[in-house]
Amino acid sequence: MSPTVLSAAEALRDELRTWLAQSFPSELAKSTGPSGPDDELIELHRLWNGRLFDAGYATAAWPEAFGGRNASVHEQLVVIEELDRVGAPAHINTIGLQNIGPSIMQWGTPEQQARHLRPMARSDEAVEAIAGALDTHTSLTISERRDLGPHYAATLACWRSSFMANWPTIASERFDPVFKRMWELYLAYSEAGFRSGYLGVSQFGLSRSAPTGR
Repeated sequence: MSPTVLSAAEALRDELRTWLAQSFPSELAKSTGPSGPDDELIELHRLWNGRLFDAGYATAAWPEAFGGRNASVHEQLVVIEELDRVGAPAHINTIGLQNIGPSIMQWGTPEQQARHLRPMARSDEAVEAIAGALDTHTSLTISERRDLGPHYAATLACWRSSFMANWPTIASERFDPVFKRMWELYLAYSEAGFRSGYLGVSQFGLSRSAPTGR
């Protein structure tokens, strides 16, 4: 690793640490429990995601044109470490940031990029969008939100164990050690993220308020 890369990463660490000391709401520290946060914490969490995006940290790896900072891998690790240090919860829309957002950046039209990327990264339309769609098109309401992060962490551990156990067969199909390291790192990183709460996935329970024709 070059001194320039290290210097840039540590400068970002100092900047982010100072910003977090001034901006992170302590009420959110490790707030996600087995049944998920309550409505008040969800709203605080959503506002925190917006603040994080506006400062350029929620999507540090994204291009500057889409609200990121073109962060290097080492700078991305610094952001993860510092957010974990203060106990910041996972972004509400983790899958959107990691999968859907990059797809829209690569394949979406300018109109789609303008419509979806910023609201997705700021969590402007996370739970509210689901609740709004239910209210408009159905007689259902959200009655429960369950945090499934620990369960998904266990699933990822099983996938990684199976992948490693079957690597000789996979390698015989002409997949190289780089492919192996990439997936071993991805599965291990993801498992750690869901176990620690840095990454999250939720299940919503729905209730029908009254019989209607919808």
